[in-house]
Amino acid sequence: MEIKCPEQGATLLRGVFQQPVRTINPDETIARGAAIQAALKARDAALDEVVLTDVMPYSMGIIAGEVINGRRFADRFSPIIERNTPVPSSRVQTYTTVADNQLQILLDIRQGESPIGSENMPMGVLEINVEPKPAGQVNVDVRLSYDANGMLEVEVKDSKQQLIASKVIQPPGANMTEEDIARALIRLQALKQHPRDQQENIYLVGRAKRLYEDRLGEQRQWLQRWIAQFEMALDTQDGKQISQARDEFRAALDGLDKGFVF
Repeated sequence: MEIKCPEQGATLLRGVFQQPVRTINPDETIARGAAIQAALKARDAALDEVVLTDVMPYSMGIIAGEVINGRRFADRFSPIIERNTPVPSSRVQTYTTVADNQLQILLDIRQGESPIGSENMPMGVLEINVEPKPAGQVNVDVRLSYDANGMLEVEVKDSKQQLIASKVIQPPGANMTEEDIARALIRLQALKQHPRDQQENIYLVGRAKRLYEDRLGEQRQWLQRWIAQFEMALDTQDGKQISQARDEFRAALDGLDKGFVF
């Protein structure tokens, strides 16, 4: 059984060859990195402003069909957590059935950067039973949560946000106990709230809606555009991008309150 991703445009980029940097001493670089890490663990005051952030080494997602220009392509990789995303991280994507009366969805979780799903490294498989309905009428939210120890949690919820399946995938060679896994899942729990459900974002959108009710004409057009831009930022689930968009959105609303012309 297959699922498909939301329709996306396809863009081809021409690669640019670049010579690697050869002026850095690799031994010295490793030694410096180890010294910085040791100082951070020791909470040395000299490194108060230094922060090291773990990032995803590879993208993680599932194999899915993808519709491009009206044509469906099978065996495509649908990334849910992109490479270089700071960890721990939790991201969610919505998928829908593509066959009438489909009874199951097979989630084939993969790690890698190939656009061809089967060319990426397999992480695990999860089978989900769904209601037999016409194609496109069954939606599921697939959430991947990844921690700094390499543990991956897969959660699937239906359109009513009821959990219908879950799986924990440990990194190769890991020997985590049930207590270790439970603690890791608790740490990841705080990341599972979608940005659109966070209180500060709900408040900001609500403020914009109240201003829309009070305004007319061109100012309503501004507000509609600002709300749409902020919602697009929320859908990225990228904390840095959302924070910047929230600051810009708040500044625009403050300016409208003060009578500025945009």
